[in-house]
Amino acid sequence: MEKKKCADINMLSYFTSLRHDSERKCPYCNCAHTVLYGKYNGKQRYICKSCKKTFNDFTNTPIARTHFPDKWESFIRCTLEGLSLKAAAREIGVSYVTLFYWRHKLLSALKMVKQNKMQGKFELYNFI
Repeated sequence: MEKKKCADINMLSYFTSLRHDSERKCPYCNCAHTVLYGKYNGKQRYICKSCKKTFNDFTNTPIARTHFPDKWESFIRCTLEGLSLKAAAREIGVSYVTLFYWRHKLLSALKMVKQNKMQGKFELYNFI
């Protein structure tokens, strides 16, 4: 039986480009007056001049506050290929408990998209 491999998609640069393609707005107060605020763990930080809160390119995304953001791409690919959590965990190199939590973050994000009735700009990728 052929072992399935998890191919990568470029999700990290996609989330980064969302903040840079359009006017960068604060995810907390939606104010456009934001400025660069250094880097933390290699990720660019921003600060809102209005509410004074800081954020990065992944704030309010499913990969926010995860320890392995670079492995999310492989996780999504494995999910689309139909691999079990344990098989995907072996393939990616993380605990299946981690993938359990990631799956729930992903499902919550998809539920939010459904509730928003897909307003705004969305891109759909076909992995088949």
